[in-house]
Amino acid sequence: MEGQVERPRAEDTRPDLTLAGHAWRPAVCLAFSLLIWSQAVEAEWSRHRTTFWFEIIPGLIAFVAVIFRRRAPVLFAALIACLSAFSGLASGPATLAAVSLATQRRPGPIIGVGLLNFACAMTYTLYAPFELNGPIWVSVVINLVTNGAMMGWGMYLGSRRELIWTLRHRASRAESEQELRVAQGRSRERERIAREMHDVLAHRITQISMQAGALAFRDDLEADQLQRRPRTDPGQVQRGDQRAARCAGGAPRRGDRRARRGAATDVRRHRRPGQ
Repeated sequence: MEGQVERPRAEDTRPDLTLAGHAWRPAVCLAFSLLIWSQAVEAEWSRHRTTFWFEIIPGLIAFVAVIFRRRAPVLFAALIACLSAFSGLASGPATLAAVSLATQRRPGPIIGVGLLNFACAMTYTLYAPFELNGPIWVSVVINLVTNGAMMGWGMYLGSRRELIWTLRHRASRAESEQELRVAQGRSRERERIAREMHDVLAHRITQISMQAGALAFRDDLEADQLQRRPRTDPGQVQRGDQRAARCAGGAPRRGDRRARRGAATDVRRHRRPGQ
């Protein structure tokens, strides 16, 4: 529909990452990963040293892969989610990749990656060497709520970005339309002034032509009389120009008709026999 702003793409609403943006996101991911891994790191270091080193490698890969999440959001979100099934250090990058994917607000990828993250979180819960303080359904509820919250947060960020983009787009379009209206008004005003100038000039040329035509029939006038005859009072000329400007763009001027009638009268007068 006319006047309705079309929905932008995710690439249009996504803000450019600055150096600070690249810095705080991995820092938050690292803090979240250490929080998750801290529940199992003591048992891994004391009793499962191989598992300890095995968790570090997928975690490092996840932190590197999350940097390129915007190039293929679904692929990298799924890949990092799979790494988080065997490494607590990958849980932070998996959360960031999932939130970044949810900002696009596409139901299919959001549901798919959300279920994959939930499955991987449950896998790590059962895989990691730490004891559960409660029944298994408590972990299921916690993982389910956590994954639902991060997907909802990502969708909220995407909606907010789209709203900001829409407001900026409307403001930019309103400014462009205002500039266009101003340019059109300026153009119309210039055309009006040009028409008035053309009418005033035509009025002056008509007066000169009528006077010259009338003087052509005055054979009885001397040269000095002919030089004095066309002279006109400057005040009269100015008043005639003002009348012509007021009548610009309208019907034929009364002054022109009077000038034509006066010139015709002079012609008939000087054509009489005996003069």
